[in-house]
Amino acid sequence: MSMKYSLLFFLWMMSRGLWSQQYELRHYVISADSVVEIQVLLSDSVDYRFWPGNYVLVEQRIALEHPSKYLFVHLLNKTDRYALDTLREGSHLRISAKEIVRESLLDKDGIPIEEQITYIIYLPRAFRPQSGGIWRKEETNPDIEEN
Repeated sequence: MSMKYSLLFFLWMMSRGLWSQQYELRHYVISADSVVEIQVLLSDSVDYRFWPGNYVLVEQRIALEHPSKYLFVHLLNKTDRYALDTLREGSHLRISAKEIVRESLLDKDGIPIEEQITYIIYLPRAFRPQSGGIWRKEETNPDIEEN
């Protein structure tokens, strides 16, 4: 009898698609040639890394638990739900989400869809953290080599 219920539970889970996750990676490349200060205004999980060069690379991972394929494609391509906004004013660069507040997602049966957005931001090595998501370029001595 217990095997029968286990099998029914397994089939129910499979029909609901509760074990599926859809995700997409997006990359944004932003020139930082004359940028002295970068402000990052993202409310999701953000990790910072350094790399050589004069570009900021933003890697965005969007993951939804058991959405319909059509909903996922619609959210990615037809809305600004995951779009980044960059504003450059002189030597200041601001990176933020276009939609700062995102409403919760529900599937067709009213069940919440778990949504995880994470960012990895690759900054040029010359930038150092300040407070409030601000990174400031540190003047480097050209005679000193970086390791």
